Amino acid sequence: MMRPYFQFFHYGLRRKVSIAHAAPTKLEMLEAIGKLHDSAPGASGLRASAWKALAGYGSSSDAIFGFISFFWNSGQLTYEFWAVGLLSILPKKSDLSLPGNYWGITMIEVAYKVVAQILLARLKVKLIK
Repeated sequence: MMRPYFQFFHYGLRRKVSIAHAAPTKLEMLEAIGKLHDSAPGASGLRASAWKALAGYGSSSDAIFGFISFFWNSGQLTYEFWAVGLLSILPKKSDLSLPGNYWGITMIEVAYKVVAQILLARLKVKLIK
């Protein structure tokens, strides 16, 4: 099975660093969930605060860990809404008759944010070395 690699330039040298060499541990998952902000939810409607509450209980924590591990090891989405981003258009300036006075945000699924947070933590460790 192919593992994702992150390529970057460091002091002018191009290096490949494996950031997904092993499935995340439950501790990594819990730390990633703990770092989430309570921002807008994705297509499932579950906010980060709900994930934090669920992660505090044994059986629900095991279930969350199970489908994050499944995604990590197989690359397959357990639910289709992981791949869906909800676009919301928000006003940013006073004259709302002008199209340029709006901005768009994409609300992605919290599960995606957990996986991204785990990747970020691993990448930070690799970059420090």
